Amino acid sequence: MSLSADEIALAIGELREPLRMSALRRIDQADARGLLLHFYTGERRHHVLVSIHPKASRICAIHKRIDAARDPNAFVDMVRAKLTGARLLDIEQAQGDRVVVLELLERSPDLQPRAWKLTAEMLGARGNIYLLTPDGRIAAAWEKAMRRPLAQGREYEPPAPHGKPSAGIRQEIVRAASMEHAGDAMPVSHAIEAIYDPLQEGLDVCEKRAGLETAIARALKTATTRESKIMASIREAAGAERALQLGEILKANLGAIRKGAKQVVLPDFYNPELAPVAIDLDPTLTAIENAEVYFRKHRKARSGEGKLRARLAETSREREAIEDVSARLASAGSFHEIARIEESLIELGALKAPKPPAAPGARETKRFRRFLSAEGMEILVGRSNSENDELTIRTARGNDIWLHVQDWAGSHVVIRKPKNRTASLETLLDAAHLAVHFSKLRGTPKAEVIYTPAKNVRKPKGAAPGRVAVGNSKTLFVAFEPERLERVLNSGEKD
Repeated sequence: MSLSADEIALAIGELREPLRMSALRRIDQADARGLLLHFYTGERRHHVLVSIHPKASRICAIHKRIDAARDPNAFVDMVRAKLTGARLLDIEQAQGDRVVVLELLERSPDLQPRAWKLTAEMLGARGNIYLLTPDGRIAAAWEKAMRRPLAQGREYEPPAPHGKPSAGIRQEIVRAASMEHAGDAMPVSHAIEAIYDPLQEGLDVCEKRAGLETAIARALKTATTRESKIMASIREAAGAERALQLGEILKANLGAIRKGAKQVVLPDFYNPELAPVAIDLDPTLTAIENAEVYFRKHRKARSGEGKLRARLAETSREREAIEDVSARLASAGSFHEIARIEESLIELGALKAPKPPAAPGARETKRFRRFLSAEGMEILVGRSNSENDELTIRTARGNDIWLHVQDWAGSHVVIRKPKNRTASLETLLDAAHLAVHFSKLRGTPKAEVIYTPAKNVRKPKGAAPGRVAVGNSKTLFVAFEPERLERVLNSGEKD
């Protein structure tokens, strides 16, 4: 059960003063539906979880470690770009509903910083988190709104009041709210943690179990299909005994076979009634050579049958092992047991192993200039000719978008395109402005920038550092927009 509107009011009432004017130093993704905000005030640190989990939506300060997602989504990247270093002006509840608004003053190099808003709608299955611009428009959303006309660039409209009374306040939270406390003690958040930690573990177990059940069903289907195909091949191989018989019939009747014949009809002495059998021949071969063709078919089939039976036994063992894991999963009750089962499935090849953390010294995108487009896509820019080669040839993926100013020296630019997403015109223009800015054309009002999937860019043999050959490119005609360039440059990491 998610926090009620009344419980949310108590939670943010407790958070407001300790967090006011705190700096938002780090932003992480807690899980598939949670944002983890790290606020600093001098030596004090507060870690706030904002979760829109359908069954466990909540906001509270947390005191136990939560592992951050290794590969955060595009929304988290966008929030990082806009709000890292921002200061919390206020935290409030919208219209007494299950909607929490955090107002944050952006860190800005000029003297007129602007206030952005993080709006968390804790509405169960309809939950969402929006990043709102200072003029109230949607800069990014955790996920696409399904029933409301809310899209990037549109003005945010709060959800309609549900008209139902609040579900009330649980006794644990009532007792916590009535406790006297001093300093940074947050008894309401402690109470919320105590309620939701075991609940979240149970939800995590259920979600992990469902994922593993899907993987097991897929693996069992694959193994069963493979078994069926192998058994069909074994049945075909068993019919190869007939090839031996036909070869023997030919060998026993060599004198009856005319040279150049395509077929011969001979008595089948393997048939009790000696019924005639038609045997196909290769007219370019002699009678004995045709017989040898049938003998070879028999030998090949017999040899293949042994291999097929070995493959069948191996596949059956794999299926039985997966069925055993499935039985273990059905009785598993703890996250630790589920994790052990996941390891077993990885060993059996039914699941892919998670990507290991990057090893020290491994190539990382941090060596390049890094920026974010308006829709949260990562844009990488080379700093030198050798780094341009590193970015374009060894770091960029095939479907990433590569950009460069037309016919002028400049940095290579790459848009890191997430799987199943396309780069919009806005993102292309953001990257094109960077290509012009980090080139010999910096400061010109108009420029041409070519772009193409990175797989169309190659390094000619013997070419100097930074020199590449480009195929199937398109051209963007860029009219300089100072505001766009400033926004993209401000999204970058400080050197």
